[in-house]
This record gives sequence, structure tokens and C-alpha cells, in this order.
Amino acid sequence: MKPILRIISGRYKQQPILSPPSSSTHPMGAREKLALFNILQSHFLQSIDQREPFMNLVVLDAFAGTGALGIETLSRGAKSVYFIEQNPQTARTLQQTLQNLKPAPYCNKNSSQSNNTDFMQSVQVLVEKVEKIAQNPRFLHFFDLIFADPPYDHFGIETILKLPKLLKPNGILVLSFPARIGETPELPDSSLLVKRQYAAAGIAIYQKNHPHKTPSLQTIFSKTQ
Repeated sequence: MKPILRIISGRYKQQPILSPPSSSTHPMGAREKLALFNILQSHFLQSIDQREPFMNLVVLDAFAGTGALGIETLSRGAKSVYFIEQNPQTARTLQQTLQNLKPAPYCNKNSSQSNNTDFMQSVQVLVEKVEKIAQNPRFLHFFDLIFADPPYDHFGIETILKLPKLLKPNGILVLSFPARIGETPELPDSSLLVKRQYAAAGIAIYQKNHPHKTPSLQTIFSKTQ
């Protein structure tokens, strides 16, 4: 039996994330996800003058699977989240998770996501290959934050290399990759800021290069250990 995935924090805290009955998805472990979001939260608190670090962010969850990473940002106040999932069955399960989400009782009822119509306008599930989305000029310099957690048994760096161009200047890309590939991948027009090893998985966080950079995640990360 697959473990029950739950949202860590925010307006949908502790609500379940459905897993497809038969799928090659490999959701990030709770420990790794918590550590990752602590780092991202520290970064966005430093770089954006607001109390809610994920508020107003436009997020892409590439290779979405269960959608756990994108849903976590949505729960924490992201303006909009795009999920890419090429498997129709997995995409349907993700849609069901999104439709099941209900704000926690303590959440502000006047929130921009206070009703289901507004909420569903803030999310899009694209049943498509990542490569096709990466070639769409509509999404050039479009996202503040990209999660790339591809299937480890079909890990293709060629597709990952196309993602940085979808980021806004100073945008963040989080890559989960199999530790067996050895070296941390180098991405175009991006700086590697943080890398971590968790058993068979590696996590790397990159920032899109920009002449006027926000505070470095390398500095922020050292404070979160």
C-alpha cells in the first residue's frame, strides 16, 4: 500500500494528495519536501517584501505526477500553478486532488481563492509533454518557480536544459535527479545555489542569472541548517 501523502502547510494543511493506482511516480519524501520548502520560504521572504513568501508567485510543476510540489505552493499562497503531466490517468488523479481541496477553517474567507471558481482559475493541468510546453513562446520568462522532478528511470537531461528559459530573471528552478548520474547537472543561464543528497536522490536549486541578483540562497541556506 502506498503511503498517504499530505500537504505540509498553508490553507490546505494535512489534506490528502491522491496517488494513481498504478504509476511510476516517485513523490518526494516528507523529510526532503519539508527541508526544500524551508529553504524556498527563506529565499522568498528575503527577496520579496511581504509576509507570505509564496504569494503572487507563478509556479510550474513539470513532470507533476501527484502534483505534491505544486499543490504545496498553492496551499502557501501561490498566485497560479501550472501542472504538466503527460499520463492521462495520472492527470485525472491530480485533477481529483485539486477538486477535493477545501480551505482549513482558520483561513481567511476573503482570500483570493475563497471560492471554487476563483480557485480553479488559479490552476491548470496540462496533459502534455514537457518538451512541448518548453517550446511554447507563451511561457518564455513566465515563471517565478519551477519544480522539475522527472521519472528517474527515464531521466533525460535534454528536456531539463530547456526549462531555465521559462524562468523570469532571478527565478528559481528546483531539480530532483537520481544520484547515480554523479555530477550535479549544469543548466544554461543559471547558477547552482544549493545541492543536497538524500539516499538515491539528489536535490539541486538553481537561480536564473540576472545582473541584479537577490540575496543568495547559499547564504540563506547556511542559516537554515
